[in-house]
Amino acid sequence: MSEFETKWLPVARDDVAPDGSDVRVLLGLKAGAMAHFELPPSHVSTAVAHRTVEEIWFFLSGRGEM
Repeated sequence: MSEFETKWLPVARDDVAPDGSDVRVLLGLKAGAMAHFELPPSHVSTAVAHRTVEEIWFFLSGRGEM
């Protein structure tokens, strides 16, 4: 077992998602990963159904419809 590490949310994005969200990778493991996605105000994310991936969405701020 490895020791716990702390990682701050990176200022720079790692990538841009197909819906235009900025992607910041938080961690990656063999069977999964966690990332922070930021969608600019007034933008709309495109709904996507993945065949092999499950997602959990947790909103930190803002308003919108899911």
